[in-house]
Amino acid sequence: ATILPDVPVEYPPSNVSYKRDRFLVVAVCSFDRDEPIEVVLDAARALPEVQFLITGKPKNRDVTAALSSNVTLTGFLEATAFGQLLRDADAVIALTTGSQTMLRGAYEAIYHGTPVIISNSELLRQEFPSAAILIDNRADALVAAVQRMSAETVRYREEAAALRQAKLRRWISKRELLKTKLNHTVENRVARRL
Repeated sequence: ATILPDVPVEYPPSNVSYKRDRFLVVAVCSFDRDEPIEVVLDAARALPEVQFLITGKPKNRDVTAALSSNVTLTGFLEATAFGQLLRDADAVIALTTGSQTMLRGAYEAIYHGTPVIISNSELLRQEFPSAAILIDNRADALVAAVQRMSAETVRYREEAAALRQAKLRRWISKRELLKTKLNHTVENRVARRL
């Protein structure tokens, strides 16, 4: 069996800019039950000097009522705007309570050159050995991670670029292996029919 890792994705550039005059953190969110959004909202309250943009659409009005002034809900964005948001962010947050959940938002961030702050699980530690700060899903841990990433922005950006290249090389290798196996299978079936 061949296991295909994350499929590379790169959204086209957009004319929209999300750059701000302060550190910009994007929380990729769909407001599902496994996403501890309250951790992000509590961390945002503790970091008024940081701009938080949160994707997705809340299913609960209590969330919108609890927003601090440094939090903006973007809703769901079309692909080019989402890609630009990932590029412009200084850090992307993707959190889950699931221990076996792969975070597509984190992959997308890395493929756009942006480091990530993600939930701490064995699976995610393996997939993000650099360019990431892995945290327990607590507001104080997220605050510390944002502060650390802000203080070491250049380092984490460089790590994100290197991890992106490593993931691309892995994908190309796996893709070529799969193509070879498929061609071999087709050739064997054709040969059996002759």
